[in-house]
Amino acid sequence: FRASFEGLPNGSQPLLPDCYQDDETHAIRITDKLAAAGQNCLEFVDGPTPSSWNPHLVYTTNWRQGTLRCEFALRLQPNAALTHEWRTSMPPFVASGPTFTIKGDGTLALPGHDPLHIPRDAWVRFQVECDLMPGPDRTWSLKVMLPDNTVERFDKLALSAKFDRLGW
Repeated sequence: FRASFEGLPNGSQPLLPDCYQDDETHAIRITDKLAAAGQNCLEFVDGPTPSSWNPHLVYTTNWRQGTLRCEFALRLQPNAALTHEWRTSMPPFVASGPTFTIKGDGTLALPGHDPLHIPRDAWVRFQVECDLMPGPDRTWSLKVMLPDNTVERFDKLALSAKFDRLGW
């Protein structure tokens, strides 16, 4: 499926995905400022909060077979951090699938690979791909398209044997 935020009122939350936040100060909302394409995008507003994972968003699914791909553009502000994680289900969850984190200093680190610096105040595109085929030695991949058109690929990233579906 494809998600778009076009045509939604500025300042509102989308109906999908589910958006979780502690209050209006730490929020997810539609904005017409600085969209990577089109007119609208999602803005995450964050700061010190009791729940370090908020604000966050979730697409709830029940995909159990096929090759899944998630693509998105991200524009991080200074000191912003991000975790992108696929899970089998909502908490208590069975297993995590493809997961990566960008730290507050802009470092994206994956096991077995050199760290990649993600620039601030610029759109960076991400593509996560995972085949839900059964069996051992399953992997996932991450492609990062930087603003200067450099493409960084991370292939054959280890995947938990317990990750058998995308639920969340």
